[in-house]
Amino acid sequence: MIGLSMAAPALAEPAVGPAARPATVPITRVLDTEWEVRLAPGDANAAAHKAATRWLPARVPGSVQTDLLAAHLLADPWVGEGERAAQWVGLSDWQYRTVVTLDAATLARANVDLAFDGLDTFATVRVNGTAVLRADNMFRSWRLAAKALLKPGRNVIEIEFESPIRKLLPRALAEKVPLPGAYDTAFGDEPKGRQTANYVRKAAYHYGWDFAPRIVTIGVGKPVRIEAYDGLRLSDFHVAQVHLDDSVAVLDAAVEIDAATPRTVDVRVDIAGPDGTTQRLDRRVTLFAGVNPVVLPVRIERPRRWWPVGYGKPDLYAVTATVTEAGRVLGTATHDIGLRTVELRRDTDRWGRGMAFVINGVPIFAKGANLEPADSIASRVPAARTDAVLEAAVAANMNMLRIWGGGYYPDDAVFAKADRLGLMLWQDFMFGNALPANDAALRESTRLEAIDQVRRLRDHPRW
Repeated sequence: MIGLSMAAPALAEPAVGPAARPATVPITRVLDTEWEVRLAPGDANAAAHKAATRWLPARVPGSVQTDLLAAHLLADPWVGEGERAAQWVGLSDWQYRTVVTLDAATLARANVDLAFDGLDTFATVRVNGTAVLRADNMFRSWRLAAKALLKPGRNVIEIEFESPIRKLLPRALAEKVPLPGAYDTAFGDEPKGRQTANYVRKAAYHYGWDFAPRIVTIGVGKPVRIEAYDGLRLSDFHVAQVHLDDSVAVLDAAVEIDAATPRTVDVRVDIAGPDGTTQRLDRRVTLFAGVNPVVLPVRIERPRRWWPVGYGKPDLYAVTATVTEAGRVLGTATHDIGLRTVELRRDTDRWGRGMAFVINGVPIFAKGANLEPADSIASRVPAARTDAVLEAAVAANMNMLRIWGGGYYPDDAVFAKADRLGLMLWQDFMFGNALPANDAALRESTRLEAIDQVRRLRDHPRW
């Protein structure tokens, strides 16, 4: 229904001692430069690919494959026999590293976190030599407290990636009853009927599909950040539609604040309508130590609804939450929201049961297609290319696209673009034509993945 639910950085509280000090603005630093990558020392493929064992420039977000292409150490996998020649990359272990210089002011903050929006896929993160995170799911985000391991001056962040095929093949071979997979490999790295893809939360099409080569990517696939703050963090912002009719919309603007200690802050919500109208709500809140849910009720008179393309205008409201202390902005988040009602109608007739999406009381004749990954390496796809695909769908008289479950969850910009165009998106969870392993660790990882993605996407108007 509404906006975009994204975690926002940070608020402030004294780092040490009882004396209060002025609130300080959070620091967010994106770590997207000066990364290096190399084939892990001692890897079985090191002898055949000695040039890859030296540190090479790496792009983050990116993948090992794109870095090897840039270094002219890999033939183009999409040309001739390049796919076959590229298989060793996904069968190898890799190391990334970067050096981050931090000043004393940053480290004086009570909290200094490392945030990873996506690691592909089995990764161990080390800060100045100490392992702090072991990731196992490319569809999850990760946050860890890192202040205790950081120091003024140079800090080394390393990420070690294991080959998902080599890591999981012993398990696949040990299964008495093999799990049904999608496609057998053509390159002999897995026996027929023994796919490792069933045992990992990774894009299934990386292992080869009818439209895609087998390019088993490895790398830092999404942004990495350092976030420094003083005991308070605006961790979530969500706008829930409580009621909608032609005369009024009632919403709950829900802010979630993580606080290390009790304190008082001001929470403000601003709403800007598509017709230029604005309103503002303010609340002073005394926080407790822990996660604080703060809900401000919003009432919009004579609301303008979001409609799918072909049925009306996709009107959006901009809703902004701001947290301040002593007049300083300590956290903010903005969502573009669409007001609408949605019903899945399953009428019974003489042929069986129908299936119709009813938006704002109007049954929608759904016209569309699958939206599949545009490249085996997601970081190679520029935003302009995705925008053009969505615009082309509208130009072709489509109003719904299904985001196929064998790929990956698109970035926020894709959903925001669809909102503006009036495109409905059917978002699959990432399960494509294969039976996943039924074990506790994989189930728990998938559960946390679902929480991440539903929180991120729950507010969009086309669901």
